[in-house]
Amino acid sequence: MYLALTTVAFSQPLLQLYGSNLAVFTSAHYSGPIVVWFSMLVLLAPASTLLAIDLLLTRVSGLPVGKVHVGLVWVGAWPVVSMLLRNVTVGPWLVDALMTFVIAGLAARLYSRQHAVRSWLSWVSLVSVPVVALFVQSAMPVIAPPAAEAVSAESSVGRPSSSIVWIVLDEAPLFPLLDQDGNVNSNRFPGLAELAADSTWYRNVVATSQKTTDAVPAMLTGMWPSGGQPVLGDHPRNLFTALGTSMTMDVSESVTAMCPSDLCAPGSRNTSSDGAGLTEQHVGRIPFLSFLRDASVVVGHKILPRGLRGRLPSIDEGWGEFGAGNDKDGQTAPAVAGEVRTGHAGRVQTLENLIGNAVSAPEPTLHFAHVLLPHKPWTLAPDLRMSARPDNDPRPVTSVDRRRDAYQSHLRQYVAVDSVIGDLVRKLKASGNWEKTMVVVTADHGLTFVPGESYRDKVNVKNPPTLDDIYRVPLFVKFPGRGTGVVTDCPVSSVDILPTVLAAAGVKTGWEFDGVDVGSRCPERTSRTVRWPKGRYDLRTGVPELMERVAYYSTWVKADGDVDDIVRSGLSGSLVGTRVPSAPSRETGLRWTLANRSAFSGVGAGEFAPVPTRAFGTLTATTGFGRSTEALVEVDGLFAGVVSELAGLRKGKSTYFSAPVQTSLIGAGNHEVRLWTATWADGMPTLRLVG
Repeated sequence: MYLALTTVAFSQPLLQLYGSNLAVFTSAHYSGPIVVWFSMLVLLAPASTLLAIDLLLTRVSGLPVGKVHVGLVWVGAWPVVSMLLRNVTVGPWLVDALMTFVIAGLAARLYSRQHAVRSWLSWVSLVSVPVVALFVQSAMPVIAPPAAEAVSAESSVGRPSSSIVWIVLDEAPLFPLLDQDGNVNSNRFPGLAELAADSTWYRNVVATSQKTTDAVPAMLTGMWPSGGQPVLGDHPRNLFTALGTSMTMDVSESVTAMCPSDLCAPGSRNTSSDGAGLTEQHVGRIPFLSFLRDASVVVGHKILPRGLRGRLPSIDEGWGEFGAGNDKDGQTAPAVAGEVRTGHAGRVQTLENLIGNAVSAPEPTLHFAHVLLPHKPWTLAPDLRMSARPDNDPRPVTSVDRRRDAYQSHLRQYVAVDSVIGDLVRKLKASGNWEKTMVVVTADHGLTFVPGESYRDKVNVKNPPTLDDIYRVPLFVKFPGRGTGVVTDCPVSSVDILPTVLAAAGVKTGWEFDGVDVGSRCPERTSRTVRWPKGRYDLRTGVPELMERVAYYSTWVKADGDVDDIVRSGLSGSLVGTRVPSAPSRETGLRWTLANRSAFSGVGAGEFAPVPTRAFGTLTATTGFGRSTEALVEVDGLFAGVVSELAGLRKGKSTYFSAPVQTSLIGAGNHEVRLWTATWADGMPTLRLVG
């Protein structure tokens, strides 16, 4: 009985979801028997727990067998009812939970009185066998991935004389990088600007999908997305199988598992033919307990009432480590020598390892890394210090303030990634390997911040500008031996990158590609196809539409500004970085709470040290405020951020606020935080200290 209930409530939904989304395992670097053990644990642990409680209460405590059994059936039926009614709400989450609990009790009562129900549940328990069998069948590409020789249909011809550095960023749209003239904003993104100065910059690139598990395989195979899983068995002709017999492999895949394990075993030390070792890529498995915690979060999103689901960690920020990392504001564990980092620290470490390997490579090597940066959660400061994960923002998705805050947070993290790219360029140039290395920096897809629209999960073709946000991505290619920067607006697609790389490397495969070598010719295309799980669209826009997106977002954050200008939004943005008045008047019509005040204590220095990247809390107006009044966050006597939510706040109303703060003003140590109001008239502010 217990097995039937827990299979319906937990095992079947989770295993079906994971079996159809193998990126859950590939991103955790799980393969082989551990995947099977996971499925058996998911199947048997919940039922075994109920059975153990049954035996404990009846045989040890001596409670009546019948009552204990029915009570535990009630407990087991509760998540089943909750799952079936997860989208039905009659009030607060507590009321919804009570409703499903009562219905589960009625079901348990029916079970105790009807033999037919008990017999039916006994037969349902047999469903557990096909549930596991179907999961194992679906997961075979990660349970038993093929080796290189099993998927290589032809041998590649040609041995590259140059190394290849290929970095794929994630959720990295093109428009944030550009200034009003259509150039890379070197004041904000000096690393990518320096790369562009020595590269062919393909400014008119369209990605193939907003779904990473489609977009990255398409890029690595040169073929339009055609479904399937992001694994070697479904994509045997790819970058790694094309070059694996002719180059040393230095590979880090975040979501896909397309490099044969005998070439690119995760966490292994790859060595060159002359025995020179490469720096080990610290891309090990996510700890099993963390993996199980992620599974519990997924189950929670499936069975908990709507009100409680909103309190769970978001599961749209990647494929694992939901809610991991800095759960408390400003609290980040210091690094330990030799530690394998997780989260954004681990992703930056992956890039740093790639840089070290590329700088010291003694022979032609493929250095490939797909990193989930600047992908959510947006926790990195421009100087690579780190904040807590954002809380569950209660503001509606139609709120301009919410989406502008998100864009500012994204920009801040994008700048942090740019600093690592700049480090790559500078160190490669200093090493002597620059001229004999091909460098490719691109992204799988972008995202949109338009209020009311999904960031990228749901594509709205009725709002075409959002498609340019989501699908236009950067592509910089530094060809070996070409040292002059070139900007081309040829209509390029992400499927063109692999043919271009192989052609530049002098490798012939005999494979047919949907993409073309854009290093030698400009393709003639009037449209480029983009795909999502339930649709496709032919994108016919070009650089003019891209520049319209630059202008749109420049109304929030100046496209021509520098890093500090990211937080200088609204009427009061010009005050950020200036000193507060020494003899302030008081603002008595406003009360406020700073929910993350503790984040401003114990601020650290150095890479991944804790620093608050925003201030958030609540505002309560005891008098009304006009649209020309904003609030300003003060840190140690300097204005550090703008609170736009105060504008127009009516008397007696409260609102949540979130203010990105200028982290360059927040050094190591403890800091005092205060709030001011700024009322603007004739271009001049009247400043008052709240409280």
